[in-house]
Order: sequence, then structure tokens, then C-alpha cells
Amino acid sequence: MADPFTAVAVTLTVGKSLMEYQAGKDAKDAYYSQAQHKELEGRREAVRAKEEGIEALKAMRKALANVSATSFAGGLEPDISGGTIENIGTQNILDPGFSDFFTAKSNESLAISMSLAQAEDLRFAGRQAKQQGVMSAMSTIAGGMASYRNIGGPTPDTSPTSSSYNSAPRARSSEYYHSNPKYYYRYDNTRRGVG
Repeated sequence: MADPFTAVAVTLTVGKSLMEYQAGKDAKDAYYSQAQHKELEGRREAVRAKEEGIEALKAMRKALANVSATSFAGGLEPDISGGTIENIGTQNILDPGFSDFFTAKSNESLAISMSLAQAEDLRFAGRQAKQQGVMSAMSTIAGGMASYRNIGGPTPDTSPTSSSYNSAPRARSSEYYHSNPKYYYRYDNTRRGVG
């Protein structure tokens, strides 16, 4: 590098590309952290739903005990099949209680599956953010190389090189023969017939 400004420009380009790569990596880490938080949040919601189901079963048991005790205190036999006490227990206590329990059980599984889906979406976004950081860094380096070439950096070497199988110097003639003896070529690539 002949110019100190060129060295500074190249250094800044490399530094910028490293910062873009690091930003993509940090964004991925942030998305993965959010994904873990979503999974924990889903587990917490599942535990809450499970506790609601347990409370529904406890309330149902308590209500059944209350109906049995009240009927026994009133002189009715709680085990009479087909009677009013059984209908109260079944229709007013058991059916809604089991319904609440199974709803809570469904909420538990839904909370877990939703949190896992959201976590996977966040992980995918993290992978995309990292990939975007890598692509941005590569683009910055490519742009820096193009700018470096435009301000006078090295250009690709286009000078002819000698081949390894024939390193003998060519004769200093203005003409050389093609493989077909009827034609020969000049250095200006015009074709002329021999005969």
C-alpha cells in the first residue's frame, strides 16, 4: 500500500465488516435468549393451567361432599339411584367440574405447544439475523475492495506468462504460423492465406 489514506480506508472497511458480523451474532444471541424466555413462560402458563385443573377437582369434591352431607342431614339417602341427589351431583357438580378440569388440561398442553412454536420462530429469526450479518459483512468487504481498486489499488495481472511446457522465447518475427499450413497469423490477428 503506497498511500496511508488507503491503509486507513482498508482498515476501516475491515473494521466495519467485523462490526456487522458481530451485530448479526449478537442479534442471534438475543433472539435465542428470547426463545428461552418464551419456553419458560409457556411452562409457567402450563403449571398455572394444571393448578386450575386441580382446583376444579378439589372444588368438585368439596361440592359433592356438601351435597352428600346436606342430603344425609335432611334424612335423604345419598346413594339413592335415580333420585334428586344423584341428579344434583351429576348435572350440577360432576359435569361442570370435569369440564373445567379438561379445559384446564387442554390449556396446559396449548400453553406448552404455543411457547415451543414461538421459541422456534425466534430461533429462526436469530439464524436469519446472523446470516444477514455475515452477508452484510461480505458486502462491505466487497464494496471496500471495489473502492480500493477504483482509487488505485492493485489490478488483476493481465500480462502474458510463459507456459511450463514451452518456456523458450518466441522468435521476433512479425508473423507466426497456425497449425494449418495454409494460413498464418500476424500479431495483429489478421488472417492471410498462403497459397
